[in-house]
Amino acid sequence: MQIIGQEYLAKAVNPGIVNREPYLSSTGSIPQAQMDDLKKQIAAEKDAGKKTGLNKQLADLQQMQSELKELKPTPPNKTYKDKLVIQSGGREIDLLWLGRGHTEGDTVVYLPKEKIVATGDLMESRLAYMGDAVFDEWIDTLDKLKKLDFNVVLPGHGIPFNDKNLISAYQDYLQDLIVKGNEMKRDGVAADDAAKTIDLTSHAKDFPQITGKGADLRGMRRLYAWLTERGGG
Repeated sequence: MQIIGQEYLAKAVNPGIVNREPYLSSTGSIPQAQMDDLKKQIAAEKDAGKKTGLNKQLADLQQMQSELKELKPTPPNKTYKDKLVIQSGGREIDLLWLGRGHTEGDTVVYLPKEKIVATGDLMESRLAYMGDAVFDEWIDTLDKLKKLDFNVVLPGHGIPFNDKNLISAYQDYLQDLIVKGNEMKRDGVAADDAAKTIDLTSHAKDFPQITGKGADLRGMRRLYAWLTERGGG
């Protein structure tokens, strides 16, 4: 079987990957807290359509937990650097590496004729996991994503969308996270405390999962490490 991935994945995917984030905590307290929160939202939601969507999120999370237990890391046996074009049944399928972002090796799948782009976790219709993020380059990579000619985005998580303004909104979120996180780090606030108190509620209009102060713990720890790598804070 041929497994295709960006060059970075050939180095990153190895048996030890299950002993680091995001896999380390993917079956622990964090997903359980997410499921508990979803159950509360479902119980409180009066709108039938929204309740259906929340139930779908809960079912997807529960399924993911079950599948992770059977995970066997397998690296790609065919790699590409920037672009790989596949012809299948008369259809052109472009595998693109637009730059580092959610991880160092995010692949975007682009169908130029159909004007469909599948972004993986590089861009979601909700807030993404940031534990492997390269924050400043992520913002730049999303600029390149917006330049593609597409009519619909199939995100890594959440519902499909076609509004490039949502991509801009996530860029704004990332920029705000960088600025405020750097300020808190400089003030001596620990990453775990910053994850509880950072105020990103101004972005709730675009990302309704923001219901109060705080950010994902793993993402905040990664932000602090990234700032340290660059001499910030």
